[in-house]
Amino acid sequence: MGIDATQISGATAFAIVSAACWGAARRRPQQPCARVWTVLAVLLMVLAADVVWGGRHQVHNLVGQWLQQTGQYAQRQTLQAALLGAGLLVLGLALWGTLVATKGCAPPVRWAALCALGLLAVFGVEMVSLHGIDAVMYRQLGPLKVIGWLWLLWALPLGWMAWRR
Repeated sequence: MGIDATQISGATAFAIVSAACWGAARRRPQQPCARVWTVLAVLLMVLAADVVWGGRHQVHNLVGQWLQQTGQYAQRQTLQAALLGAGLLVLGLALWGTLVATKGCAPPVRWAALCALGLLAVFGVEMVSLHGIDAVMYRQLGPLKVIGWLWLLWALPLGWMAWRR
C-alpha cells in the first residue's frame, strides 16, 4: 500500500487538528460546549485513519463488486444519484442538528462544527464516486490532488478555531 503526498498531508492535518480540538476541550472542560470539541477531535482522528487505511475506497469497491455480481453495475448511476440525494438529506439533517447542538456555544465552536460537516460532505462525495467528480477530485494541482486541497480547506480553519479557544 503506497501513500502519496495528498494522503500524508490530509492525515497529518487531520491528526494535528484533532489534537487542537482535544486541547480546546481540555482547556475549559466545564464549558457546556467542550463536548463538541471532543466529538470533533474523535471525528478528525477517524478521518485521519481513513485517509491512511482507505476505508471509503474499500466500501466503494465492495459495492462495485456486489453490483457486478448481481448484474446491476451498468445501472450504478441510479444508485449513485440516490445515494447523493440521500446524502444531501442527511447533510441537511446534520446541519440542522449541528446548529441545534451548538446553540449557545461560542461562534468558533459552531463554525468548527460546520467545517467538520464540510469535511464529511467531501468524504461522502468521494465515496459515492461519480466518474466526472472523481476526475476533478483526483487531478493533481501542485503538490497535492484537488481532494487534498479540499480537505485542507475545511480542516485548517477548524484547527485555527480550536487552537484559539
